[in-house]
Amino acid sequence: MGKGYQKFRQRMLRASLWRSILPGVSLALAVFAVLFVLYKRMILPLSPLAAAGIGAGAGLVLAAILFAALFPYKKRLARKLDRELCMREGVQTMLAFADRQDDIMVLQREQTDQKLLATPQKKLKIKHVWTCVICFVLAIGLTVTAFAIPAKQPEPPAPPVDPPFSLDEWEAVALADLIREVQQSTMTESAKVQTVDALQALLDALRETTTQSRMKSLVVDTVMQVRAISDSVVTLRSFAPILSAGGSPYARDLIRAMEIRDQAAFSEAMDKIAASINEDEEFDVAIHVLSEELKMALRNAGASDQDPLYIELERLANTLANVAAKLQDYTLTWGRMQVTDAFGVAYTQMGKALVQQRYDADMSAHVEARLLEIFGLSVQDLPGQEQGEGPQTPGDYEEDDDDDQTITDGGMGSGELILGSQDVIYDPTREDYVKYSEVIHIYNAIFLEHKVDGALSEEVAELIEAYFAALFSPSNKD
Repeated sequence: MGKGYQKFRQRMLRASLWRSILPGVSLALAVFAVLFVLYKRMILPLSPLAAAGIGAGAGLVLAAILFAALFPYKKRLARKLDRELCMREGVQTMLAFADRQDDIMVLQREQTDQKLLATPQKKLKIKHVWTCVICFVLAIGLTVTAFAIPAKQPEPPAPPVDPPFSLDEWEAVALADLIREVQQSTMTESAKVQTVDALQALLDALRETTTQSRMKSLVVDTVMQVRAISDSVVTLRSFAPILSAGGSPYARDLIRAMEIRDQAAFSEAMDKIAASINEDEEFDVAIHVLSEELKMALRNAGASDQDPLYIELERLANTLANVAAKLQDYTLTWGRMQVTDAFGVAYTQMGKALVQQRYDADMSAHVEARLLEIFGLSVQDLPGQEQGEGPQTPGDYEEDDDDDQTITDGGMGSGELILGSQDVIYDPTREDYVKYSEVIHIYNAIFLEHKVDGALSEEVAELIEAYFAALFSPSNKD
């Protein structure tokens, strides 16, 4: 084809490109703007990136369709040129006989091409150009508007409904009965007074409470308060981790012995400790180290120096230190006799202190369990329980893996109640049937109270003590 024909073909090709690209881009912007507005107003869960992708896809499809429809194919262009430039089908004839080389055809092609070359390009009209431009401008305006429209703010979630609470008569009576139980118990006086005050304060506060969350907060706070009161008087919990972490195996044996509930087993364990120390080849070093570790525990445990267990541990520590200091002036036999006597006295005096501490621990555990039961809470509602942490209990410390351990594990060590039965029994104090595990602490506390008062014969006390020791012992896990 000649230069004249190519001139018009290039013009039509450029016009086809622009008339395809502008509508395609316009559609892409319009689709994106609409989807973006729907996203910002939270009508359509579609991200801006996805909206841009959909818009781009729609624009490409439209541009491809328009370009295919407007492409200046040879025959289409020839008809357009003949029609609009009044070429009297000269361009169509030129194309139809483009391969003919006879003189007439050659001359016809040259004349037609010369005429096209002389004709200005503007004489060939391009339709819908301004329509495409206007659509493009409108699409840009729509996109700007979409960005200007403020995003809809998510509605804040409705506050959780806090169920109402009103202290009913049964709960009030049950809590008053629990206060009376503590008042009539033989707990350490300071712990009893503080526990009663905490329970009475809870009862008074619950009478004014109107929501479940507030009730739960008050009960949980009281449980933790009762637990703290128990920790302040059950000083074995403070001494145990310090002595168990020391370097003296006899200090660890002493802690294990104090964990034992059965008095006969406790006496046997104390005798074994004394015998082990007396048989130690480095007897003087053994009693000196044990004395120093006892003194360190007394300094760091935070227990009152008026605490009975503190007094007995201090007496034992001073006795051992005195024996160690005098060994160079006395015989080894004398020293061993002093150690044996010291542990014998310690067994007698510590036994009384430990019985009281076990009673205090059992009563506190009963108060905690009863509070949770009355108000329908569980142990998981207490702080730290979601991580598997439980209340600090005597013996809740790391034990070594000494293969020569001679002391039997006792019932105050793990704090976990393992029962051989979950039978339901009739409890006359509540006038109702309850699980045995819910009242065993009360029964044990009553037994300890009678034992301290001397109301039981030695034989009966030993039998009952052995019964409770078997129930509380970790060996019942299997």
